[in-house]
Amino acid sequence: MFEFCVNQRLISARFEIVNIMQGSMNCVAAPYFIGMYWDRLSANACILGCITGLLVLFVTEFMIYQVRDMATEGWMGSIELLSSFWALFASGCSSIMFTWIFALFAPHLNNDDNKHFKWDYVGTKEAERFGPNRCNMAAIKEACKDFEQPSDTWLGWGLFVFASCAPWIALPWGKDAGVDEGMIGAFPKWAFDLFIVCVFSGVAILIMNAFCFKPDISGADTKTIKWAAVSGADHLGPAQLARRMSQELLENPDSPFSIARKVGSPSKAGQNFNTVLPALEVAPHAIPDTEEVQ
Repeated sequence: MFEFCVNQRLISARFEIVNIMQGSMNCVAAPYFIGMYWDRLSANACILGCITGLLVLFVTEFMIYQVRDMATEGWMGSIELLSSFWALFASGCSSIMFTWIFALFAPHLNNDDNKHFKWDYVGTKEAERFGPNRCNMAAIKEACKDFEQPSDTWLGWGLFVFASCAPWIALPWGKDAGVDEGMIGAFPKWAFDLFIVCVFSGVAILIMNAFCFKPDISGADTKTIKWAAVSGADHLGPAQLARRMSQELLENPDSPFSIARKVGSPSKAGQNFNTVLPALEVAPHAIPDTEEVQ
C-alpha cells in the first residue's frame, strides 16, 4: 500500500510538471491565434496577457490543484479544469481586455510600430524585408490563393478532425483514478491505447500534408529551377547539392550560378550573390589583366 501511494505521488508530481509546461506554452496562444484573426490585438497587451496567464497558472496549480485531498476530492479536486487551461483562458481574455483598455485610455500603447517593450525589435532594415503589414489570415490567404490546401477537400478536413480530436477522445475520461487495468508492455493499458491513437494521428497529419496540400509552382520556370530538374539536383541532399553546384560552376560557363566579367572590372548591382571570384584575386601573377574569367 505504501509503495502504491508513493508511485501515485510520483506520477502526480510528473503530471503537475506537465501542467506547468503546457500552461506556460498556452500563454502565447493569444498573440499566435487571436492576433491572426483580430488585427487590433496589440503586442503590449499580449505581453501583459502572458504575464497574467502565468500568474493564474501558478495560483491554480499550487494553491488549488496541488492542495486537493486525493482521498475525498479525487484526481481533479475542486479545480474542475487543469491549471494549463485556466492559463490559456486568462491570457487570451486579458490580452483582449488590455487592448480595449489601451484603446480607451492610452491608444499609443496599441501602436505596434512604436512598442513600449522592444526587446524583439530587429531594426528598421530588417523590418523592411517583411513589408509594412502584419501576418494575419487575410495576408496568408492572399499568399496562398493559388495553392490547394487541406481545407479545400473533404479528405483534408476529415484527416484534420481525426488528428486533432482522436488523441483527446482516447484519454481515460470518466474512469476511476488509481484502478489497475493491467499493463501492455511497459505502459498501463490506457496509456498504450493513447499512444497507438497518437501514432495514427501523426500518420493522418503526414497523409494530409502529402496529398492534400499542393503549392502552385506554375511560375517556377527560372534558369536555376530548369537546371535542377534536368541535372537531377532537385533530388540531392544538402551536401551533395553543394558539391554538384560547385562542379557546375567549374565545368559550365553558362551555369545559372556564374557571372562572367573581366578581371578587375567592378561587379554590377545584384551580381554579388553566387558570383565566382576572379582568379586574379587569388593568384595575380598567374592571369593577365585582360583575360576574361568565369
